[in-house]
Amino acid sequence: MNTSRLLVASTVALLLAACSSSVATDTTSSNVATPTTSTAPAETTAPAETSASTTTEPTTTAAPTSTSAASTITAAPNETVAALPGVAATGTVVESTLVTADGRTRAYRTYIPSSLPDGPVPLLLAFHGGTGWGKQFERNSGFDELAEANGFLVVYPDGVGTGVDELTNRTWNGGECCGAAARNTVDDVAFVNQLLDTLEAD
Repeated sequence: MNTSRLLVASTVALLLAACSSSVATDTTSSNVATPTTSTAPAETTAPAETSASTTTEPTTTAAPTSTSAASTITAAPNETVAALPGVAATGTVVESTLVTADGRTRAYRTYIPSSLPDGPVPLLLAFHGGTGWGKQFERNSGFDELAEANGFLVVYPDGVGTGVDELTNRTWNGGECCGAAARNTVDDVAFVNQLLDTLEAD
């Protein structure tokens, strides 16, 4: 695997970790599941002189997210750069499909900023969460605005879902999970490799 694919794989892994608990609701679909998290309460021991115990429920605080301040992104191993804050996305969105070896027609969206430097540019693969889809993730992520400010491409592929057209409750095949993509043993790794080859050729 070459260095550019390692960089893409690292970026994808970070995005999946950061976005795995975020799900948006599609106004055209009534079967959207919302992930839940349960945490067992902490064990407590009652003092010997009392018969009641006190249990404090754990609290979680989500870190605020914002594209208005500069972020730090990893450009290559041991190299970081400050990302510019997002600006209005005035570039172009291209909707494309490709046919995979298993005969599926897979869709993806590409955001191309209004201005790009000559030569190779960075690429961000943005994988939607479970039951989401590329267009929804594009609207909710703020990546187009960051791409516009920082001069990189963003590609939003669609997972595989249920129904005859496999467009409802889309997921990715994570092996032991999730949803239709795992049940149908969809080869998402082959899809991503083919997608990268297609993008590189373009």
